[in-house]
Amino acid sequence: MVDTLKYLEMGGRIGQAQAFLGSLLNFKPIVCIRDGEVQPVERRRARRRAISRLTATVRELAAIRMLHLSHTTGRAGTMAIRDELSSLAPPDQIFESRLGPVLGAHLGPNALSVGLSRSRPTPT
Repeated sequence: MVDTLKYLEMGGRIGQAQAFLGSLLNFKPIVCIRDGEVQPVERRRARRRAISRLTATVRELAAIRMLHLSHTTGRAGTMAIRDELSSLAPPDQIFESRLGPVLGAHLGPNALSVGLSRSRPTPT
């Protein structure tokens, strides 16, 4: 989840008009990486709603073996997500880190990331 569209615009990821309208409407885009490609998931208005959607998406996946929470600046967002999702993974398998400077330059401040590994289903 990105907190501002300014850095996506400066990096050429989105156009000027998209960034302007998205900023006016306070959009917080949620994207995922599947098979090495960035795919848009949805746009939420307001940070609180975007964080809520992130946690809901993780809950839908169930059977989580490992959870990794990352942020560009400020741990408040990752702490809120950690509090909500701590019951889904073993405590020793919940990790937290800061995203590196390259991602930070493209995503901007207060971006959040959730990575996970699901448990394999037991054969029946």
